[in-house]
Amino acid sequence: MFVNKFILLILIASLIFLAVLTPHAKAQADFQNKLIFDYDKNDLFVSIDYNGSKLSLQVDCRNLNYTPDGVELGNNILFGHGQIIWNDISIPYNLLEQEKLSRITDSRVYMEFKIKDAPSRSRIPRDVINSFEPLIIDSDRFVRGDAINIGSEVDIYGEVSDNMFCFFGDVTMHTNSLVRGDVIAVCGRVYRHEDSQVYGNIISQEGWEEGGRKFGRAEGFGREISLKPALDYNRVDGLYLETFLEYEDDTGVFPSFIVGVGYAFEAERLRYRLEASQKFMNYFALEPHGRIYRETATEDDWFVPEYENAIMALIVNEDFRDYYEKEGGEIGLRFLVGSSHSFDLSYSYDEIGWMDAHPKLWSLFGSKDFRRNWSSLPQDYVQENISDFNSKLSLFKITYEFDMLDNIFKPRAGWYAGLQFEKAGGDLKGDLAYSRWILSAIRYQPLNRYLSLNMRVMYGGSSDRIPLFKKFFLGGTRTLRGYDIKEFYGDQMILANIEYLVDYRSFLHTALFFDIGKTVGQDDDIFSDGEFKSDIGIGLGFSRSFRIEFAKALDDSDSDIRTWVLFSRSF
Repeated sequence: MFVNKFILLILIASLIFLAVLTPHAKAQADFQNKLIFDYDKNDLFVSIDYNGSKLSLQVDCRNLNYTPDGVELGNNILFGHGQIIWNDISIPYNLLEQEKLSRITDSRVYMEFKIKDAPSRSRIPRDVINSFEPLIIDSDRFVRGDAINIGSEVDIYGEVSDNMFCFFGDVTMHTNSLVRGDVIAVCGRVYRHEDSQVYGNIISQEGWEEGGRKFGRAEGFGREISLKPALDYNRVDGLYLETFLEYEDDTGVFPSFIVGVGYAFEAERLRYRLEASQKFMNYFALEPHGRIYRETATEDDWFVPEYENAIMALIVNEDFRDYYEKEGGEIGLRFLVGSSHSFDLSYSYDEIGWMDAHPKLWSLFGSKDFRRNWSSLPQDYVQENISDFNSKLSLFKITYEFDMLDNIFKPRAGWYAGLQFEKAGGDLKGDLAYSRWILSAIRYQPLNRYLSLNMRVMYGGSSDRIPLFKKFFLGGTRTLRGYDIKEFYGDQMILANIEYLVDYRSFLHTALFFDIGKTVGQDDDIFSDGEFKSDIGIGLGFSRSFRIEFAKALDDSDSDIRTWVLFSRSF
């Protein structure tokens, strides 16, 4: 036990050390030459820091000045043929190297490019940089790294291994084309054949869109409306099918909204949702939002995403999450401070209901029954607290996120921290009264081009009696991977994960990981009481979206090796 506590303290101390070290490293990095784009539909903010000189300006994409020499942004900067011209300074495009990519909101993206002293030289060519000539990536061509295009059109028939950046031009993706990262058209549009593929996301003057096929859309000036299907499969709803209508107003004049109706066939229950939001301003955005709904809810999204859980349920009878039903409404206010800080204040009022599991559901290769809902808890304990699932929950929530990751979709370097606080009952009324909070910190630390050390620390606490569905659970995928799913529960939890990642810069990566954590009661000391649980394991990934992990508990030599299949990163 002393060893486990000592290891946990080392991990926490390492994160604190990196937090102290990072500002000094960042201060040194601030002296580096860099080019920054902050882009949201038609609004473009550009900043250049070059050899001690700085320039920042904001322009409207609809008011760009296209000349024979290039694209003028105001009277200060020209994106010309082969170079950026700013006063008497010329910056060749081949000195640019993408360092950070973050999606701040659904339509807003932050891009940071390092301006190198000299072009990179490598035996294996990486990145394609093109300006003011049509860029055609043929069907037999493979672009290793990013493709960066300025001032012209892009036609993709082949494959780009990372991101496609297009500035002041349109991107057309033809049949069987593939971009393994994101497609970003700054002051331009993206046109896609239905058989093209984008593993990441698409950001353009039309806003943000998930990679994948479009199911139907109608375009207007600055507005977009689309009708889409949704599907889920779990042991309480069985097959769930939904159709939802989504309207997004790029102009900001009207609210964006979603109207969805679905049916859970095993639960024999109609579900619905109506969501609306209105965003004001851009760089410092303010967004009131609200929704009404009847939905299947879970607190387990943080360690098992919905789509991953549905795949496992369909294939091998494994459903790792627990569920309850809630019906009610929520109103809130979300706002951004700069490019790294976001706050959300919300109030919700819900009627909570119990949901039965259906053990005999169909699965492709599974022969066992699905487990009962909340099966990791003793059945008599569930029955003693069953009234939690027949209650009214009046809840105030505060969420804060700090995001300094270099890439929101596949981070390799940077910090992420989050705080969530919930307060129920008291002056808010309702049947349940408690407070609950979760703090988390993640550091992605590259060691060189191929190696990185990633760490995460989480702490959850509570006061008063928290309902059963709000308790903390550890064990299984993305938590304590050497133990059974949700094997440990309590009113407090602490968790630390560390992994040493080897990325072969192809379709393959490997990881060596260590997990440590525990859950205790509300009156217990999180460090002194209870027993720390720890495990060690290895992971083998075949792309950024598929990984198999093998883990062994360290406190029991006779325990089985646990196997987990992931369809996204571990944390």
